[in-house]
Amino acid sequence: MHARLDTKFAKLEAVVRDADQRIDRLERLLHRAQGEPTLDVTVDEPQPEATPTPRPEDDPRHQAIFRLADAGLTPVQIAEETGQSVGEVELILALQKASAGTPSSR
Repeated sequence: MHARLDTKFAKLEAVVRDADQRIDRLERLLHRAQGEPTLDVTVDEPQPEATPTPRPEDDPRHQAIFRLADAGLTPVQIAEETGQSVGEVELILALQKASAGTPSSR
């Protein structure tokens, strides 16, 4: 759950940063369109750095779930063993399966 929130927060920060850059560009264009003298010293606008998306297998809290699943336990058994809800265990396992299809997976 925390990893999902961290991911969403990082994406939100990137969107806000992008929106701020677009607002700056629009303001410069508006001033130029209104004939106001402007001094644009921007050589090349930096692109926001891509925030790497955390992978489920990188979260140490998920390692126990993965080990138990690899040992053949069901999500219900894993939930009982780890003290997490069955839904959370199923979500973590589903994220692992989804990331297994990407080149950056383990």
